[in-house]
Amino acid sequence: MSSLVVFGANGATGHVIVQEALRAGHAVTAAVRDPDAFRAVPDELRGAPLDVARADIRDIDTVRSAVAGHDAVISAIGPSGRHADKLYSEGARTLVTALLAVGVQRLVALSSSIPRADLARFVVQAAEGDRWSHSRPTIVR
Repeated sequence: MSSLVVFGANGATGHVIVQEALRAGHAVTAAVRDPDAFRAVPDELRGAPLDVARADIRDIDTVRSAVAGHDAVISAIGPSGRHADKLYSEGARTLVTALLAVGVQRLVALSSSIPRADLARFVVQAAEGDRWSHSRPTIVR
């Protein structure tokens, strides 16, 4: 059984990821800004290995604490508003920095951004200044 952390677990996509990971037998930590606002999982998943952790994608200390000891991280952050790119890029930088600090080597990042020709450059620039040598980013459009 793998242990996963899902950022954006209160959002529509993140909540589905949490449920499907639990159904697949993974231990899941839902990383959310407000644990009290986390939506309950369906009755059939009650008792599954689910933890809810307070973490803000913009706060390196809470992110590092949430990801430590896990096998993989899934980012399904989905900001609304006019500054989505800023949150995506700052969030990617924070995640990569935290993963490097604690030794987690698997990251899946989902985005609802409009596909762009320069998407590969955008993803790499999102973590500019951090080392990507331990990972091989894969971009699917």
